Amino acid sequence: MIGQRINNYEIVQLIGEGGMGSVYMARHPFIDRKVAIKVLRASLANDPAVVGRFFNEAKAASAIHHPNIIEILDVGLLPDGRTPYLMMELLEGENVSARIKRGLLSPQEAVMIALETASAVSAAHAQGIVHRDLKPENLFLARDSHTGKESVKVLDFGIAKLRGPLSGDGVRTQTGALMGTPPYMSPEQCRGISGEVDHRTDVYALGIILYEMLCGSPPFVGEGFGDVLVQHLTRAPDPPRSRNPIIPGSLERVIMRALRKTAVQRYLTMADMQAALEGKPVPEPEGYEEPMTTSEQMAVGKTTAMPFQRQTTTLSANSGEMEDEPEAAPASAGRRLVFGGVGLAVAAALALFFGLRPSNEPVSPRAAAVIPRVEVTPPPPPAVKADAGVTVAEQPPPAETKKKGGKKQGAVKPKPAAEEGGGMGKW
Repeated sequence: MIGQRINNYEIVQLIGEGGMGSVYMARHPFIDRKVAIKVLRASLANDPAVVGRFFNEAKAASAIHHPNIIEILDVGLLPDGRTPYLMMELLEGENVSARIKRGLLSPQEAVMIALETASAVSAAHAQGIVHRDLKPENLFLARDSHTGKESVKVLDFGIAKLRGPLSGDGVRTQTGALMGTPPYMSPEQCRGISGEVDHRTDVYALGIILYEMLCGSPPFVGEGFGDVLVQHLTRAPDPPRSRNPIIPGSLERVIMRALRKTAVQRYLTMADMQAALEGKPVPEPEGYEEPMTTSEQMAVGKTTAMPFQRQTTTLSANSGEMEDEPEAAPASAGRRLVFGGVGLAVAAALALFFGLRPSNEPVSPRAAAVIPRVEVTPPPPPAVKADAGVTVAEQPPPAETKKKGGKKQGAVKPKPAAEEGGGMGKW
């Protein structure tokens, strides 16, 4: 493909490859504009269903016209007359999956990504388009080469469900066919009943993405495809704060509502979820019960707070810049993993780790409602028992003693720290 021309654009280099095809960078030799060209794998070009999904992406993305959705510039067939291609704007940056692998996102960053994604997907829903495959790999953090600012670009509408006049003779899915990526599929997707899948399946997927950005992994993982589907259908997710206590309780509520098993119990629209992330009131369905936060579940004994654990990534520097602090955990929160003096030392270390850490990072007004700033006065240092040879902050009051001869002896003033213990200095 290198060196070939497609509509006056010369293919310069291969950007990446996947199961469906390859993506190349191409350049217009006269105006020096660069674009990305996605080419379907030749072995799939004879499959009408695959070709239909490929062109479906162009139709869906072009119908929405939103700044947070990738722009499709052209679509057609290669000179061989049988291999389809899509020409798109060329983006610089990385996807959300790559960002998560480098470390947890701060709640501020996660909320802003979710807000831009919700805005784009809400616009798609308004056009009768349900994405059905939202996942971190399909959210690209595009960096402006001039300002350095990042913005979300929603990619890959290949299995989007088109409704109304847009559907035409486009791609259709068979009843019972599973379409999506297992860790991000809604319960109705897992059942394979196409008629039940509507815009609220995207609400569920965005809730999963938020969970992963803040906790390091989706709430449901397993050894195989079936394990994950069963968990989506039957298991309640662990509250995010039980995995990462720096998550604000208000943000946890948004995530837990988005992950309700029954679609009617989630946000009624993606626009409602966007409003909730901005701290605005949203309507609730009849009979709706607000999901409990981690601290509320702890109060009734439904869950136990655990120190943050992660298998593949480490806590990022941004995560330490939170304004909202974890709520106090009961004495049994450590799951009895520490004993005696060692246990006290570990508990103290965890308390210091999850304690107050000041932040100078400004909070976006849009995210301020779900990421409140909390001012807390640090507690006074604990009293420390004096040991021999160590000067402590507090000394016992002077006491009167008697010599053997019966005369009173005045209290002896402690020597300065520099004079005791060989000059150990301050405690």
